Amino acid sequence: MTTTTSPALPSRSNTAAKVTLIIGILVTILGSLWGIVSNSGGKVLPINTIIAGALTALGGGIVGSSMQDLFSRTNVDRGLSAVSRMMSDVVAENSRVMAAATMRLTDIADGIGSSARASHDSMRDTLAGSMSARFVSDELQLAPLRKVWHHYHVTQAGRELRWLYSIFPLDTGTSPATITTPIVLIDLARVGHVYNAEVGIRTNRMFINFTRADGTEPSCSEIFPQMQTFRDVHSGFGIRQTWDGSHLLGRAIMSERPVVPDAAPGMLAAEHNSTLDDVWLTGFIQNRIHLEDLPVARS
Repeated sequence: MTTTTSPALPSRSNTAAKVTLIIGILVTILGSLWGIVSNSGGKVLPINTIIAGALTALGGGIVGSSMQDLFSRTNVDRGLSAVSRMMSDVVAENSRVMAAATMRLTDIADGIGSSARASHDSMRDTLAGSMSARFVSDELQLAPLRKVWHHYHVTQAGRELRWLYSIFPLDTGTSPATITTPIVLIDLARVGHVYNAEVGIRTNRMFINFTRADGTEPSCSEIFPQMQTFRDVHSGFGIRQTWDGSHLLGRAIMSERPVVPDAAPGMLAAEHNSTLDDVWLTGFIQNRIHLEDLPVARS
């Protein structure tokens, strides 16, 4: 009498389903880890995002399929459907989170790149200004001068001496140990002339050199002998070529506030001469500076 044994197919199938389930879980975990590791460096590559999403989706599909096969053999189709839906939701949520994280990291990388470019441009401009400077000073002494100044100097208009008012923006430069800035001087016809001003200081003596930006006019040099920081008005003198073509050794004033209120930059009316003369003389006397008497020309 022959006995028939039923094959162990269901047991082997269950084992295969379990192995497939484990493989699906491992693939899903690998996809998640791929996304996290590839994005942790701060540089997000699209290919890494695609690979991470593909692995996660593939792992979720394998898990769902293996669980359906496993549970169907134990007549738990209803539980399988619920778990499959749950796994699908997990995969979808994981994909959404990965996409959001990728976008956020991309924004951060773009922000860092913009900031780095701005810092690079600022450093380049500062370095270029420092290398082109010809008058280098101690930055600790220059620092109090980095502000907007009101500048007045005597020039010649015809046969008349007049004060000319201009604004010196010495706060615009960023190069250390030097101050260079364009200055606009306005003539009698209200035409502006651009000069490149370079400022330096030795102890408490400030020097300013002006060079015409678009011409061959001789440079102008000024000196302010006593630039004490506790005073807001300073008296000095300079040598310059006037717009009449002559060369004039004349007076100059640097002030933190306007000496003539409400005056516009340019040649000031002669009625202000006495006010500016008194301001300059007061500063010169306070600094205990004396002018040497010029020798009388011999006939």
